[in-house]
Amino acid sequence: MNRVLINSSSIKENLYSISDTRVREHIVNHLKLKIGDTFKATLLEKGTGLAIIKEIKETEITVEMKTLDSPELPEIHLCVATSRPPTLKKIIEHGTSLGVTHFHFFKGELSDKSYSMSKVLEPTSMASLASLGLEQGAKNYKLPQFENLDSFDKLSLPETSNCFILSLEDRKLLSEQRIDINAPVILLIGSERGWTKKEENTFRERGFIPVFLSEHVLRTEIATFSALSQLEMIRLAR
Repeated sequence: MNRVLINSSSIKENLYSISDTRVREHIVNHLKLKIGDTFKATLLEKGTGLAIIKEIKETEITVEMKTLDSPELPEIHLCVATSRPPTLKKIIEHGTSLGVTHFHFFKGELSDKSYSMSKVLEPTSMASLASLGLEQGAKNYKLPQFENLDSFDKLSLPETSNCFILSLEDRKLLSEQRIDINAPVILLIGSERGWTKKEENTFRERGFIPVFLSEHVLRTEIATFSALSQLEMIRLAR
């Protein structure tokens, strides 16, 4: 846990209550903090900063937010053809840490039908996994938005020229693309079995630019993290 996630309404100006047992035990037993100590915190939907412990009770901790930074974050839409539940869990948690603001899951032609009905893709489960991701992040403070639909055509995606599909059929690198860093980015990733030729051709016709990540064979989640890391590198270099 890089930052303590505070998910509660203010009980008084700048004062917040932490009652989640896991978080409370992390503060008391792992960090061994006491009244008056400060720690890095993320105030959900508000920003990141430092919190100071004002009171410690058996069931809750009261903290005061001393600083709060709420930067504008890039809008990243990650579209993933449904994959095995353990893969989806990693993508949601660590994708959130890497700045994904919108997760879109859909059934690809090579996706197993049962994957779309996984408990991992239930709203409460996705929110819980994303919360873990926010705890590891440094700047992200908002829960991503999620949708899980039976086809790509039903997804709610923004109008943008930054549309990319991971492909093994092309050798154009993501770093070589002209990316408008002020516009939303849509990244399209296939399931473990990849894309069919028909799917890839359809996405190309719709304006998705095929990009190549590595000469190595990557698992779906590793390809996802690699692509997100490259996007971050491109953004920071501009």
